[in-house]
Amino acid sequence: MPNNTTENTPTADPIRELLEQILSRIGAVETRLSTFEDDRKRETQKLDTMLSAIAELSEGQKDILARLDRFEGILAELSLVAVETQSQMRRIVSRIDQLERRAA
Repeated sequence: MPNNTTENTPTADPIRELLEQILSRIGAVETRLSTFEDDRKRETQKLDTMLSAIAELSEGQKDILARLDRFEGILAELSLVAVETQSQMRRIVSRIDQLERRAA
């Protein structure tokens, strides 16, 4: 009569080993996926920070452009005043010349 203990001793089960290998690989893939997701989160946060900085720069540029527009307006007004002043100065010089000629 054969010994049941030796007959029932589990031998290497190829299906079980294959399943363990598959589960092991799935675990490795999940670990890598988790790492990639963490990396993606960090990169997304960096991009969000960069976009916020760009938006702030854009607002800053709008402010600078508004100030430049004001300066351009002021310069245009000053140019008109300068032209007007030069015209008045020419009239004054002309009037002084006329008065000097009459006095002479």
